[in-house]
Amino acid sequence: MTPGAHSGQRGAFAVLYAIVLPVMLGMIGLAVDLAIMFARGHELQAMADGAALAAARALNGTAAGLAAAKDNARTSARKAEFRFLNAETFDWSSSALSFSHSADGPWFAADAVVASDLPTLTYAQVDTSGLDAMYGRVAVAFLRVIGVDGEQNLVRRAVAGRKDSSLSPLAICALNNTELTVRTNAPHSGMDEALEFGFRRGVGYNLLNLNPNGTSAKNFILNPVDFGPAPSLASHMSDAVARPFVCTGAVPAPVLAVGSTVYIREPFPVSLLVELNSRFGNYGSGSVCNKYSAPPDSNQIDFRGGYSGFWMTGAVTPMRGSAMPLITGGRLATVADATPMPAGTVAANYGPLWAFSKPLRYDSATGTMGAPFTRTDWSKLYQVGSAPLVASSYNQTLSPYDRGLSPHWVSSAPLAGIDKRRVLNVPLLECPVAGSSAHVLGIGRFLMTSPATQSPAAIHAEFGGLTTYGSLTASAVLIK
Repeated sequence: MTPGAHSGQRGAFAVLYAIVLPVMLGMIGLAVDLAIMFARGHELQAMADGAALAAARALNGTAAGLAAAKDNARTSARKAEFRFLNAETFDWSSSALSFSHSADGPWFAADAVVASDLPTLTYAQVDTSGLDAMYGRVAVAFLRVIGVDGEQNLVRRAVAGRKDSSLSPLAICALNNTELTVRTNAPHSGMDEALEFGFRRGVGYNLLNLNPNGTSAKNFILNPVDFGPAPSLASHMSDAVARPFVCTGAVPAPVLAVGSTVYIREPFPVSLLVELNSRFGNYGSGSVCNKYSAPPDSNQIDFRGGYSGFWMTGAVTPMRGSAMPLITGGRLATVADATPMPAGTVAANYGPLWAFSKPLRYDSATGTMGAPFTRTDWSKLYQVGSAPLVASSYNQTLSPYDRGLSPHWVSSAPLAGIDKRRVLNVPLLECPVAGSSAHVLGIGRFLMTSPATQSPAAIHAEFGGLTTYGSLTASAVLIK
């Protein structure tokens, strides 16, 4: 090849290089611009997602829940960072936060919500356009070549809603439709005890064997899907639909306040009792639960039998994990609810007591609940006949359940699990119930003292007081 030919090739490559180089640099520049925009968009979205979730978890239909939602969103947002090469934190503004009763709006500004809106607000939205524009501002260089503005203002949005709350699909009648009443525990003076919808704290009840208006047991399964004014679908009341909710002990209920309407079916199916026993680490007998979606309780002690040193003891039958059922005053309750004490009552008739909660005094001066009773009051609270009442050495600081220990003569440690999984948050209904819907008077906390049984049908559970929908453990999910 002649020297002239080499010179021609070099010239051709130089021309080609001169043409291709700007294109290559432009493509690299475009990639850099797009990468910066993508990174900033991701940072904004991550902040919005976290703040929306944090806010949604706190919404519970109350002013306190709204305040907590706003605080949670601010705290979450301030933990996020932007400008990954030179990280900075966000300065939050409540203008970016709004709430709604639907994932599709309409949206109410966080600082403009009025009291009448609160009961139905279960969704939170974070829109970054409500923050300082600097957080979404990105300067680009090479995108200008194709006509894109040199400064881009990015906005991201996230919507989150309360997924479910730790509310049991089991519902029972309130033993009394009045929230707070008094039991005098006569003939002893100074023993006024506070009753909550007729239940005594520290007393165990078979939740499937109660009726304040008759002598036949009344209990219900709650529709775990349909709430509020919407019609209840029969298909949603099937055992198959309810089983997973019985496993988890949570339902996707909207705000469930006093007077809320729920759809029910009578009675609670005994076939679903095996799902309740996941709390004791029992996943056999046809249960659809598993240890991942329905882990056991951290304390799996069966509180049946003679546990001297913790609470009343005696020759307790193997299946009795609660007070002995009794028809008294034309209603089905327990021996612990009778006034006066039935003849022949012995300590064993009361079953386990105070495994979870202590009874509270009734303050007649204020009409409110007062201080807890102490173990020295046992003989006056739980009277017996001629048989002596066994003295208790109940631990004054923690209940046997909360101590997380096996009975004092056993040294084994509690099994791994989730604290309070044995606690059922049960809707207490205004009874008698007519038809397929009922009104909720309150939510009772009941600790399962022993595994549920199908024969006889029993859910032995100790009453631990009332709770509110806003206090229930809840989860939230991103909607969009």
